[in-house]
Amino acid sequence: MKSVPRIIIIGGPELVRVSIARFVDAQPNLVVQGSFASIADLRRRMARLTGDGPLVAVLDVDSPGRAQTIEEFKGLGLDCRLVLLCEKLDDDVVACARAHAVNGVLLKSYSLADVRAALDHILTGHVVMPAGWHDAAAPVALSPRLRQVLELIAEGQSNEEIAERLGLSPNTVKFYVRDLYQRLGVRNRIEASQRRERLLGAAS
Repeated sequence: MKSVPRIIIIGGPELVRVSIARFVDAQPNLVVQGSFASIADLRRRMARLTGDGPLVAVLDVDSPGRAQTIEEFKGLGLDCRLVLLCEKLDDDVVACARAHAVNGVLLKSYSLADVRAALDHILTGHVVMPAGWHDAAAPVALSPRLRQVLELIAEGQSNEEIAERLGLSPNTVKFYVRDLYQRLGVRNRIEASQRRERLLGAAS
């Protein structure tokens, strides 16, 4: 018998979680295995995540500190596909998606048919991003987090020092730095520092 894909929903307003859960449960060949108020709630109840079907985690990242939330989820060590759920697509969401190699981003404005289609595509191993995500990652569109990293680079801070200052892991900072280089079209920290004033002014 073919295993049924399992969906878990973490974080965000309860009404949103309940709505997604009811929709997914009504779909053929999909089952909601849990709805969790937070990462801490998921950690307490992880034992109930049983079964051999592929697992997809839908993580609401509209609350402050989305990068830390994603890191905390990744720290659980679940073997699953990770999908971010948010109100709108911006460069910080794109940066987080790239930094943590997530499997997709869903917008809360999606129709139920769009959600089903996206989940099906993700379950086949593809990455699903909203339309226009390339524009959200435009070189001058720096998120507050990327601006923080750029500022600390300009101060001469190392990745390890930046990680300590911002409460991130060095690996996450490394991804942010790489993303900055790509957005700014620079090759190193010196070039990034030299372009800082002009680019931050253009983004403000």
